[in-house]
Amino acid sequence: MREMASGSATTIRGDVSRLAQDFLVSGLGATTSIITAVILAAVELRFDFSLYTWMFWFVIPAGAILCGFAAASGYYLGARLFNHRPTGILLLNMVAISIATFFLIHYLNYFFLEIDGKAVRDFIPFSQFLDIEMSHTAVQFNIRAHPIGEAVEIGSWGYLYAALQMLGFAVGGVAVYFHLKSLPYCDSCSKYLAKKGIQNRYTRDSEALTNAVKDIMHCLSESRFQDAIAVHAKMAGSDTYQKELVLRSQMQIKRCKSCNQHWLKFSVSKRSRDDWKDITELGCESFCAVPISIGTP
Repeated sequence: MREMASGSATTIRGDVSRLAQDFLVSGLGATTSIITAVILAAVELRFDFSLYTWMFWFVIPAGAILCGFAAASGYYLGARLFNHRPTGILLLNMVAISIATFFLIHYLNYFFLEIDGKAVRDFIPFSQFLDIEMSHTAVQFNIRAHPIGEAVEIGSWGYLYAALQMLGFAVGGVAVYFHLKSLPYCDSCSKYLAKKGIQNRYTRDSEALTNAVKDIMHCLSESRFQDAIAVHAKMAGSDTYQKELVLRSQMQIKRCKSCNQHWLKFSVSKRSRDDWKDITELGCESFCAVPISIGTP
């Protein structure tokens, strides 16, 4: 009975700790969201420029997504600072505050906007101001950053335009959440893993890389992680990148600074224009039972 009570108390303390961390991380996220809203509103009032309204192909709220990233940066900083694994509650908080940031920008514009030296807020309520803003939305068409013709009012479509912007802010916050969830994490110590080493190899010989990958995956399937690293270093190609080498393989090692648990990720990528695109079916990742390192064990 005592052991059961002790286990229950530990669970409760863990739940309370996670809830407290949720509040702390949420507080930092709300702070950066407010700062972002203030900056965007100030720029719009001063220069009549609103980054968050920029659309790509008329339907992708690229500007709002970027602003959503900026607004959610506090969540990322808070999660890393407190080594907090984001929860479902935090995700809901991030989405809610991301959307609230959109309305805060408009409210700040409403509160500080003056026409002929008179404050707009003294004549109409915020709801009416927001309705006017949305129903009189004007869209400027551009090709390669060059404006084409005059801005065109889109009438009732302005509400859809605003909805897309709200969605963009939410997407920015959700993207930060899933990025945090994707980071390797030590559940035993409740800490994000720290970088230990990266080994890159480059080649244009797909057949040679395929053979190397087979040997590497065989080693990894038998939990011979250090052997896999050695095979990768010897067989996967050059350690120096050159333009004609369009295939890249990578061994990435991270570890927990508290318990020294190690984690290895193997990935293969192909050069696409100016970026590397992972070939997901050739990658894998795993925690390791013993410490490993880049180079000779």
